[in-house]
Amino acid sequence: MMIGRKHFRPFIMRRILAVIALTIVFLPSFAMAQTVLTPSESGLEATGSPIYGESLSLSEYIGTRILLPAFGIVGLVFMLFFTYAGFLYLTAAGNTTQVGKAKTMMQTAVIGVVLIASAYVITVAVINAISVGSITGAGGGTPAP
Repeated sequence: MMIGRKHFRPFIMRRILAVIALTIVFLPSFAMAQTVLTPSESGLEATGSPIYGESLSLSEYIGTRILLPAFGIVGLVFMLFFTYAGFLYLTAAGNTTQVGKAKTMMQTAVIGVVLIASAYVITVAVINAISVGSITGAGGGTPAP
């Protein structure tokens, strides 16, 4: 089958993109083709023992297992929201309603992050007050009279 000159370039480009896509998909599995290691050989046992080997208090459990992942997810949502608003702003092409929508989304995202950051500070202060007995934390100072 003979490919015409007009269709040759898109044909080659599709082939190159297919090769790049297949390389991206399959190269990591070839690069990580190693033997299976036991936890002691990989160092995971020594790394995980300080975290999982000791019993955690309720405040430590809430802080490390619930709050930190939740704040990480909220940060990710903020970045996605802000990126989408930036995309809307860049593709507005002079459309004032789309520019206004993008600016409102950016402002809303920033206000949300400020609220989440203040919630984090308040939560850490409350957990420290409950577990240690002082807002200053374990390192401390004396509480104000």
